[in-house]
Amino acid sequence: MKKINLFIIFFLLTGCQFNVNSKSKLASITCPSILFASEHNIYIDTVAKNITLDNISYKAEINNAVFTQECFIDNNIFSSQLSILFLANPVDEAEKNITLPYYVAVLDINNNILDIQYFLKKDKFTINIDTKEFIETEIQDTILIKFKLVNQSFKIVLGFVLDKKRVEIIN
Repeated sequence: MKKINLFIIFFLLTGCQFNVNSKSKLASITCPSILFASEHNIYIDTVAKNITLDNISYKAEINNAVFTQECFIDNNIFSSQLSILFLANPVDEAEKNITLPYYVAVLDINNNILDIQYFLKKDKFTINIDTKEFIETEIQDTILIKFKLVNQSFKIVLGFVLDKKRVEIIN
């Protein structure tokens, strides 16, 4: 019985022992610059099956983005919270729902893509109380971004996910 108790105590002590090799290397860093993709800064959508210049339901743009907390590196993993502000304008009063597909890309100093993450923000248009019409609506999305860090020199680029037809109409 003493041997079993001694074994259990030894097991508990060694099993709970602090492992020096598993130390986290958490470091606060200066947050990278945030850029907006010039060709993907505007988004248009429609309720119709095929989008045309004549049936656009709403238009949205990326207005601003900021890091809402410190930027950290933990074991070569960058992480921080990013808050993005979108502005959506109704074109067709029939559509009250807003769906914004966007991406966050991480680029190195040579503009090579290191990582890209996709997000979808859904919201509804604000209604003017007096006129009962949809008005320009601010939409905020706060996301956690995490990616494996290759080196310390990188930047964040935000843009909308656009198909060829939307790119043609916007440009």
